[in-house]
Amino acid sequence: MSKKLLIVESAKKAKTIKGMLGPGYTVQATSGHILEMPADDIHADLRNFTPTLHLIRGKGKKLAALKKAAAGADTVYLATDMDREGEAIAQHVAERLGRDAADKIRRITFTAITKADLQAALAAPRTINHPLVEAQTAARAVVVTKYCGENGQIRSLFGLLPVRGRLHLHRETTPKRHQHQPGVDSSPIHRPDMARFSSTVYTEPEN
Repeated sequence: MSKKLLIVESAKKAKTIKGMLGPGYTVQATSGHILEMPADDIHADLRNFTPTLHLIRGKGKKLAALKKAAAGADTVYLATDMDREGEAIAQHVAERLGRDAADKIRRITFTAITKADLQAALAAPRTINHPLVEAQTAARAVVVTKYCGENGQIRSLFGLLPVRGRLHLHRETTPKRHQHQPGVDSSPIHRPDMARFSSTVYTEPEN
């Protein structure tokens, strides 16, 4: 019998889904993100906007368990949420599972946890949506700058007006265009070098 591994974000969701699938399926959870841009610094090369992501402290055992399960599976379904956070988690898990698992990986999403929705998703796998992953990376990069109004280099990079306080971006938040202010050039800023994050660097925590 073919062995299949299905990876979701939530342990509670994993338990629910396990009861809907046959004996050939193993269901595991990432328990959220496994990589992050820590908020203690920018963690991005501002010359080309290459981010540096770190394995979240405490997720080493979780990642090891996922790798072990993937090694014993014939197919690995990344069934994390369908928003930009879920897409980024799927991408990070795929990368961390390594080359040996690359040909096994399938990306699936579903809007409801029902047997019919699961079967429909499993029958129509897709590839990871990289532009959505990049959108999550960009949003996180903005958040970790914390006080973009105090950093002229960050304001210049993003084309932002000076602001006070923190800049928060949450799931599914759509940034609003700032209103034109007298004496301020509010024309669109095109930055080809930021069009794609083509060379993300991943590092382990130093301690």
